[in-house]
Amino acid sequence: LNFFVSKILTQIQIFNTSTTATKTLINNSSDANKRYFDFVSFDKKGDFSIGKLDFTGRPFVPMGGSIIITVTSPNDVTFTINDDFTYDSRDERVYEKLTIENGENYIFHNINTGNVKLLTDITSSSKVYFDYALYDKNDSLIKKGINKYSLPDIPSENKLVISNVFYDALDFSVLNGFISYQKIEESAFERLTISKEESYIFYNKTETNQLLDIDDTKDSLFDYAIYKEDDTPYKLGMEKNTSYSVPAGGYIVITSISDESSFVYNNSIFKSEIYDSEALLKKELFQEESYMFINISNKAMALEDNASTKKKFNYVLYNADGTVKSQGNNTTLSPTVPVGGYVIITVTTTVPVLFYTYNLAFYGEDSNQAALETLTIEEGETYIFKNLYDSSQKIITDASSINEGLFDYAI
Repeated sequence: LNFFVSKILTQIQIFNTSTTATKTLINNSSDANKRYFDFVSFDKKGDFSIGKLDFTGRPFVPMGGSIIITVTSPNDVTFTINDDFTYDSRDERVYEKLTIENGENYIFHNINTGNVKLLTDITSSSKVYFDYALYDKNDSLIKKGINKYSLPDIPSENKLVISNVFYDALDFSVLNGFISYQKIEESAFERLTISKEESYIFYNKTETNQLLDIDDTKDSLFDYAIYKEDDTPYKLGMEKNTSYSVPAGGYIVITSISDESSFVYNNSIFKSEIYDSEALLKKELFQEESYMFINISNKAMALEDNASTKKKFNYVLYNADGTVKSQGNNTTLSPTVPVGGYVIITVTTTVPVLFYTYNLAFYGEDSNQAALETLTIEEGETYIFKNLYDSSQKIITDASSINEGLFDYAI
């Protein structure tokens, strides 16, 4: 049995009645003869299988599924079917063309019983991108795409928001009778640009961990500090340029180091506010400079630093009651500061050392007191050291048999 689909607006739906095999739909389409068509096929469950625009070739019709065809060429296309197929005429084109202009946002609602998909001729080689946000029937965000060129399937009763952020116009093809759509004001995602030395806080409003995305079209560089819902420090970083996961109910503080740092987020996931403090407490100390870091958080934690064999320091670590907990001489290892405790650090090398930590977890101030007093005892001299604490304390020395630094002592 042959039949013609002879006019551009003539539509046909063909059903594969076979319960055992996918079938090929034979036709005389040809680029050379200007015979081509749009089509979409569905599997036996009614889910989207594949769609093509201005197609030439023999499409497959899934077992128990169907294919809908619109001839888009100026010349007729002849299709040949056998007893495995049945067909019905349709009043609507397979696809309706939609152009989304720069700055516009559209929402697409799947009114089909199975999955559906929009079509676009945008590819990776096009160097053209858009944002999308996919929501379930309860309006919860289930999938997102930032600066993407491909689209996801839209499950039944789900909604897809597409935003054209950068380009003059983007073309899409929408399945007639399966997807409803409308233009909306709210974009798929908010884009926030933070200027150099400016800080913002982003609150995760959900009950699950969420990723705060950077805009990878920008050269962002920033410091960050992440906290859990109970304000416990969680993670930090200095001069970074990647996306980070924020715990459920938690928040992230970001300070831009570059001229601009740009972030992308969904309003249903994050709330953003300008912040009047930096993400990190940072202090670069030069030789013989001293600084005090006081832990005001609910968690014992160590400072971060860029110490190395050429960047060393002394420290004295104190408990919350002011007693000495430990000390370090000419070291590269920062101690863990107890809750309510503090540490005094003095750099000993000619190369400075940078220390940094959570700005909401530590308070810092310059110290007129060096971490450790250094005393050189000449040959024949005697000194007495009195322990002012009610616990044992250690005197650090560089004496050794190698440098002939030998001494007598009595405790």
